[in-house]
Amino acid sequence: MKKTILFILFIGSSVLGWAQLERKIALTAALGTPFYNKAGAVQSENIYAGYNSIPGVRVGLQYNINHFIGIGPVLGFSYGTKPNYNMATSQVGLAAKYNIIPFDKAFSPFITVEVDLNNITISQKANAATETPTVNDDAQHISLTSQVHNYPEIKTGFTSTGAIIGVGTDFTLKKKYTLFTSINYVFTNSASSYTSTSLFPENTSKLNYMLLQVGMRFAFGQSKSLY
Repeated sequence: MKKTILFILFIGSSVLGWAQLERKIALTAALGTPFYNKAGAVQSENIYAGYNSIPGVRVGLQYNINHFIGIGPVLGFSYGTKPNYNMATSQVGLAAKYNIIPFDKAFSPFITVEVDLNNITISQKANAATETPTVNDDAQHISLTSQVHNYPEIKTGFTSTGAIIGVGTDFTLKKKYTLFTSINYVFTNSASSYTSTSLFPENTSKLNYMLLQVGMRFAFGQSKSLY
């Protein structure tokens, strides 16, 4: 009898615990298009610039502390290509989101901040390129000479840290479904990592870029809110 009572209490507490989480947990999925900086003429100086804008995938969980603040883990993956180079970026991070208007309203602008751990994989094909350096200062009268640079094959992977700051808007379709768009700025310390500086000592570019996202959130639990 005692075991039966304990079992009933366990089931009841589990159900009550789930009820307290109604619509407090949301699954997030989004497509994000990065816009990298333009690259100059010299490949060795532009390792992190000039890649094509190929949409990447980001998924996460968001725990809604209240109608304004949410926090949770995020996973992301993006891939970029340009002549002689491929770059893949995997991210695992923690994001915090603040809605200026309660997030379950039809229209709710928000601010988001995220800290990330990144795994960067860069592949450089063996190639020879004729390159002419550029001078940005018009006051200088310098004669520039084109040179042929021979680049070896390199494939390397390393970790770096980064952060994302952004603004966006939630559009609540139903109590459980929210469409959102956001514009973000991504910055990392990838260019200053030991592996990067060792293999690409002439590089002057940084892995900083704009990221446009469109996604959907699905809130778990019943439509009733218990904040």
